[in-house]
Amino acid sequence: MNFLFSALLVLLFLSSSAFAKIQMAVTVDDLPLHGKLPAGTSRIEIAKSILATLHSNHVPEVYGFINARHLEQDKDLTEVLNLWVMSGYPLGNHTYSHPHLNSLSVEDFNKEIEADESTLKAISSKFDWHYFRYPFLDEGENLEKRNAVRAYLKKNNYKIAYVTDEFEDWAWNDPYARCKSKNDQKSIQHLADSYTKAASDRFLLDGEILNAIYHRPVARILLLHIGAFDAQMLPTILKMYKDKGVEFIPLSVAVKDPIYSEDLGLAMGGNGDFEYNAMKAKNLTTEKLGLGHGWKFPGQELDQICKD
Repeated sequence: MNFLFSALLVLLFLSSSAFAKIQMAVTVDDLPLHGKLPAGTSRIEIAKSILATLHSNHVPEVYGFINARHLEQDKDLTEVLNLWVMSGYPLGNHTYSHPHLNSLSVEDFNKEIEADESTLKAISSKFDWHYFRYPFLDEGENLEKRNAVRAYLKKNNYKIAYVTDEFEDWAWNDPYARCKSKNDQKSIQHLADSYTKAASDRFLLDGEILNAIYHRPVARILLLHIGAFDAQMLPTILKMYKDKGVEFIPLSVAVKDPIYSEDLGLAMGGNGDFEYNAMKAKNLTTEKLGLGHGWKFPGQELDQICKD
């Protein structure tokens, strides 16, 4: 009887897991601006477009991670941050000027975190702005530096917003601006196709790696940027994620997944997504995990398209 009961529980678990939603939090980096600005477009219009798409797709609690230094050059960019908060979305800390931790001392990096806070307090005080995203996903070149910054963040009540899903979306924004200036619609369509393919391919690969390492559904965290082409493509990729079974969740829920409390025991000096660092820490590769395929970042192609 005990055997039958245990077998039934296993079947119920497998059945529920098979139909479980893939939970994912959406985050947006580099507010108030990222990438070149296409002619005839403003930073305010980009922000409004992204916010409208997020709301129409019912995406909850999308943290916009800010670099307040840009407000020094253009105070009008404060309106982007105001729009974000007025739309019901919170802001988080991405450091003041987006430096590599590898290139700074711990003390100077912590000053970068602190320098961002006056803007967060002034604009996003009704939300918990104590979420931190490392620039370049760079946690330092050694464990001593990594641990020192983590201790500072913990002391100041920050939660780290790691990343499991990204596809170098930032790299499409400058080519789009070039193609838009030439009114090259054929190239713009090509950019759209390659952007969507990159998002889809990486989503599938990242999910396979996570499943192979953790053997369960984990709460995933998507990184996007506040660029002009990101705004253009956001409706398409949100639909793509939904079609693949994604349920969008708040970042405050996603960060509670136990994987983000795991100390991988290595410095993550710009190595990228959480699961790739987990593979490195566990001496795994995609080949060892039986994942023989990957994705190819079209960097050279993006660099050349719509150039004279």
